[in-house]
Amino acid sequence: MSVDFIAGDKLRVISVASAANAVQVSVRGRFDNKQPLNLLGQHTPTNDRLTAATDVSTPLTQGGTITSAAATVAAGTKRGQVYVGLYVVDATNRIRGGLFRGYVYDSHELSLGEFIEPGPGGGEGNIRTVTGTDPGSSGEEISEAVPTNAIWRLLSFSAVLVTGSDAATRNAQLVIDDGAAANRREYHVGQDQTASLTRTHLWHRGGTNPNTLETRSFVDTDTVLSNPSLRDNIFLPEAYRIRTLTVAIDVTGPSFDNWSAPIFQVEEWLVI
Repeated sequence: MSVDFIAGDKLRVISVASAANAVQVSVRGRFDNKQPLNLLGQHTPTNDRLTAATDVSTPLTQGGTITSAAATVAAGTKRGQVYVGLYVVDATNRIRGGLFRGYVYDSHELSLGEFIEPGPGGGEGNIRTVTGTDPGSSGEEISEAVPTNAIWRLLSFSAVLVTGSDAATRNAQLVIDDGAAANRREYHVGQDQTASLTRTHLWHRGGTNPNTLETRSFVDTDTVLSNPSLRDNIFLPEAYRIRTLTVAIDVTGPSFDNWSAPIFQVEEWLVI
């Protein structure tokens, strides 16, 4: 494969990343006058999943052909953390052609003509364990949103619920929606919990049938009360939410129910 360019074109790297590890780009080819084209540039993605761009060449003075191109990244980068593309852009900054596009990671370089689609269709992602936001101490529910430019596959979700003195029986449930509470996309029932208890609720792949309400308990800081299952492939695009919905939650006192910050595991892909 080769890629042609014309006078005035530039080469631009565009990335989205959750790790700000430097990407090294090399390009080889020839100008129309037979002189060699050898470029070596560096691009540093952001680590906030926002798009970043770097021109690795000034406007080229004449046309020619690119015969090889590659990108490598710093050691320790995991697959799914850095998605990068190298493009030919014209004088008006419009993309005229692509040289490569895909995930670059430790011991894997991108090469000319390699085009990997972002997301689950392009292969495995980066496994992350996330500590979410503590919702507060006034009976507030947990709500965790998928970041911009990311796709998550939910693997497990857990949080501690401390119930107040109100005599009602609570039931912890896990709800997935598209960012609007009225547009629920998935629902996972949990377990009952009575007053004045501290319990961990856990949803994970391979748990018990969520319709059996079967309790599994073992010693792990707090007794694990819920052990319902998640299906294997729960894919969530950006802005989707994972949240709790607790039947009979005490929000009035005299002592409030309190969810802790959740801890959950996802497989993450970054997309442009």
